[in-house]
Amino acid sequence: MKSLLGVVAGVVVLGAVGACGSLSTAEHAAGTSHTGAGAKSGSTTNDDVVTGSDNTVSDPRKDVTLTSAKIDEPYEGQGFDKIEYKLVNHSSKRSNYEIDGEVDDPSGNRVADFSDFKNDVKPGQTVIGKTSSAEELKESTHYTWKITKVDRTKSWD
Repeated sequence: MKSLLGVVAGVVVLGAVGACGSLSTAEHAAGTSHTGAGAKSGSTTNDDVVTGSDNTVSDPRKDVTLTSAKIDEPYEGQGFDKIEYKLVNHSSKRSNYEIDGEVDDPSGNRVADFSDFKNDVKPGQTVIGKTSSAEELKESTHYTWKITKVDRTKSWD
């Protein structure tokens, strides 16, 4: 009985150490800018956590595409934005995602940020995400929405 408890305790400790280790993976910032619908994504990678379908590391930037961004139902010239994106898990592991982005005014100044999370996305699964920057924006201004970071980590059972 004591040896069984020792094995169980060792597995619990090793599992906790493994989970903590995955949190310290390297992040590499990048960002590309595109206006409105069809914008490409920026990235952060967790290369040692999730591999692609061919067992090589896949870049999470390729998993997220901004499909629509607009001022939704403006009132008196202002409104909140509605952002939609398509996420496809190109890795071979069930994954959790953090998607971050920003809204820039015509001068290139950041006027708002947005963030969204999707958990337990299966390999090959497509998810349509919706979010908002939660900032009121002027309907008459031409904004640029962009994904600035995509962080992907392995889901834990």
